[in-house]
Amino acid sequence: MSVAIRGWVRLWARPRFMPENFHESVINKAPRRFCFVMATDAAVDYSALQQLLEREPWHSVVHSGTNSGSSDQIICLQRWAGFLRNRLDHRLPDNLRQLVAEQYSKSQSDEDDIELVPVCVFWGRAPDKESSWLRLPFASTWSDDAGFIKRMLSVMFNGRQLVLQFGEPVSLRSLFTDATDAAHAARRVARVCRGILHRQRAAVIGPEVASRSNIVAQVLRAQPVRQAMRNEMKSKGVTREQAMKAAEACVHEIAANYSHTTVNILARLFTRVWNRLYDGVELHHLENLRAVIENNEVVYVPCHRSHMDYLLLSHTIYQKGYAIPHIAAGINLNIPIIGRILRGGGAFFIRRSFAGNPLYAAVFTRYLGVMMARGHSVEYFIEGGRSRTGRLLQPKTGAITMTVRSFLRDPERPVVFVPVYFGYERLVEGKTYIGELSGKPKKK
Repeated sequence: MSVAIRGWVRLWARPRFMPENFHESVINKAPRRFCFVMATDAAVDYSALQQLLEREPWHSVVHSGTNSGSSDQIICLQRWAGFLRNRLDHRLPDNLRQLVAEQYSKSQSDEDDIELVPVCVFWGRAPDKESSWLRLPFASTWSDDAGFIKRMLSVMFNGRQLVLQFGEPVSLRSLFTDATDAAHAARRVARVCRGILHRQRAAVIGPEVASRSNIVAQVLRAQPVRQAMRNEMKSKGVTREQAMKAAEACVHEIAANYSHTTVNILARLFTRVWNRLYDGVELHHLENLRAVIENNEVVYVPCHRSHMDYLLLSHTIYQKGYAIPHIAAGINLNIPIIGRILRGGGAFFIRRSFAGNPLYAAVFTRYLGVMMARGHSVEYFIEGGRSRTGRLLQPKTGAITMTVRSFLRDPERPVVFVPVYFGYERLVEGKTYIGELSGKPKKK
C-alpha cells in the first residue's frame, strides 16, 4: 500500500466503529483467531481498517493466537487491478484459499477455529441517488466501483464521517460443513461473506433511492390502482385523463423525497437541539433492532407522546449507524417549508381518513407496498394521534392492515414490527396539553 495514501488517511480521516461495544465482545472470545473480511482492497478502506485495528485494545486481540502477518488478518473478496486500478478482479483471493484449505484439512473436532468478521467501510452514508457534483458523489454508495481519484476526494470530503461497521463474527468452519473439497469450501465461504456484507450495507445506507417520477410510475402502473381509476371513471363520470391526473396528484401528495443532504444537516442540527432540550437521551435494547434489521423489512410502531417522537427516533437510528425509516406523517404537517424539509427527511404524508376516497386508499396502499418492496424501513404511529394524558391510546389498525396486504401481495422479505416506547420526564407540549384537557380548543 502506498505510504502516501496511508499517511493521507491517517492525517485526515477520523474512523469510528459500530457497534460501539463490539471490541468488548471480541476480547471476550480471545484467544481465537480473527480475520476481517472486506468487499474490496481499496487502498483508503484498507488503510482505515488497519488504522483502527492498531488502536488499543484491538491490537492485542487481532494478533492473539495468530502466526501470520497483517496481510492474512484482512481478507478482501475483490481486488482492484489494471494500471490505473480501475478494474475489479473477482477471483478468490489467495489468502482466503489458503485459510480455507488449512481449516478444511483439519479434523472437525479441532478447536483451532477462525472467526470471520465482516467489515463495511463507509465514507459518508449517502444512498445512490444524490446529484450534487461537489461533495456527495464521493460518499459511500451502493456502487463500489469508485476509482483512485474519487476515493482520495472521498477521504477529503467525508473523512470526518468515516464509519466502519462490524458484523457478528462467523465461524469459518461452520460455512463449509458440506463442501466436497477445499476449492468448493472457499467458494462457499466467499459467497456467504458477500451476502453478509450486502445486507450490512443495506442496513446502514438503505436501498437505492428512486426519483419521485419513478415512484409515481410504479404506483400508477399497479393493477389495484388501475382498477380504482376505472371505478373512479364509472362512479364520477370522468375521463381517463382526469382519473390519471387525480391518481398522480395523490401520489405527489403522499410521496417522500428523501435527500441525504437534508438528513445530514438535520442530524447535526438536532444533536445540538437535544442537548439544549434534555439532560440526556437514554436508549435501551438496541441489540433487539440489530438482531433483525439486516434480514427483514422493519416496521417501527412507536407510541406517540410528542412531536419530538419521530425526530428523536430517526436521529437515534441514524446516529447508531442505520438507515432512517420512511415516516408516515399527518397531512396537517404538509405546510410550506416544513413539509418540504420533512419530505427530504423521509416523511410521507397521510390523510386522517380514507372514507369516501377509494382511489386515494388504493394509491396509498400501493405506495406503502413499493417502499417496503424496495427495502425501506417504515415508521407509523398506530395510535393515530398524540396522547394528551400519557396513557396509550386505542390502536388504529388501518396502517397495519395495509402493511400486511402489501406484504401478501409482494412478499420480498419477512416483515418485523418493532414497538418503541417513549418516556419523557417533561414534554415540550406540556402546557398545550394541560390547556386542551382543561377545555380549550385544539389549535392546528
